[in-house]
Amino acid sequence: MKQLQAEMGHSTGVQYKVTDEFPAYFNYGLVVSYHLTEQNRFSLFFETGSSGGRVAYEDYSGKFTSDQLVKYKSVGAFLSRDFGTGDLKFILGLESSFIFSDLTLESNIQIEDYQDSAKDDFKAYGYGLKPYIGIARAFNRIEPKVTLGYLYNDSNSFYWEGNKDMILTSNNQEVAPDWSGLRLNISLGFNIGK
Repeated sequence: MKQLQAEMGHSTGVQYKVTDEFPAYFNYGLVVSYHLTEQNRFSLFFETGSSGGRVAYEDYSGKFTSDQLVKYKSVGAFLSRDFGTGDLKFILGLESSFIFSDLTLESNIQIEDYQDSAKDDFKAYGYGLKPYIGIARAFNRIEPKVTLGYLYNDSNSFYWEGNKDMILTSNNQEVAPDWSGLRLNISLGFNIGK
């Protein structure tokens, strides 16, 4: 994505500035878990997140901005095992997911009285696998949990929303989302059962 961003800046032919470079950001999700045994859990989840980048240039004659907005929705399942007795538990788990990504490229230019804009939407899909460790503490029916894991993501290339055969490229290479990376999750669970 950063390579695509750099190419978009170079295409302006001016001394552009990268003002946002796909920073890490919060993601949100919902998990439903079922205890297979006292220590083993099966869960289904839905998650969504986003990031983005911006290339900009401005001088006395006008301005140019190019935004690259990327977001994802993920659905999947995970298996986890609790270790420990009592209210404090250590957790080992493995998560598997399908990841659906959307990319919006939006450009705006203004030179004196002239204004123009363009917007293109692209889609991609792939899968993810995340091993993780964590710790949880039960307080009656409420269970706060912190987990740390690494998401391995493999996705197909972005294609234009109107035609799957039109693949997004940058410097003659196909552009694909890569959500891989370290994940720190903080969650609050509520036990409905016993």
